[in-house]
Amino acid sequence: MGDPDIPACSPLLYQLQLLDIREKPDPLDLLISDRIRIGNQKRERGNFFFQREEFVMAAQSYCMALHVLTTQTRAGESTRVAEHEEVQECRVKCLNNLAATQMKLEHVDEALLTCQDVLFLDPLNVKALFRKGKLLSDKGEYQEAMETLKKALRLEPSTKVGLRPTLFEYFKIHLCTLVQKSLKGYNGKECLILFNK
Repeated sequence: MGDPDIPACSPLLYQLQLLDIREKPDPLDLLISDRIRIGNQKRERGNFFFQREEFVMAAQSYCMALHVLTTQTRAGESTRVAEHEEVQECRVKCLNNLAATQMKLEHVDEALLTCQDVLFLDPLNVKALFRKGKLLSDKGEYQEAMETLKKALRLEPSTKVGLRPTLFEYFKIHLCTLVQKSLKGYNGKECLILFNK
């Protein structure tokens, strides 16, 4: 006897039975290596949702990853320096991705705080500086936005270390636009001088 013949577009009724549940583990009970592995899995899930433009799901995944990626330990335990650095590296990736997601969701204040969190862990993070500059300009805080974007340009003057050419060009155009908005009377030549400072 083969599979039953079910006509197309027929409604199907499934009956599910829950056999077991388990609580998610407390991150403090996990080894650092397991925290990193789980955190990266959740970050990759967030990336999957981000690519599908399911930004709420992406944000939730990044937040779950950040919850796991902690270097806190139970009293009396300690982490090795290498493990601590690896966790911080993973946190920076998750926070950067979360900031990008929050920007897509137009959660400006939350994205700005997330960029600040990245910069606390990695003060020279160009992506976070660029996002912070853009967010500040969106809020009308042009002077601080210009300073932040100029700092990012000084750190990343070319596309060698990771900024795609289109992003780099956008970077320069955005800074010129800020200059023109905040300082009336600037022209294109004066704006280009900023990139040589």
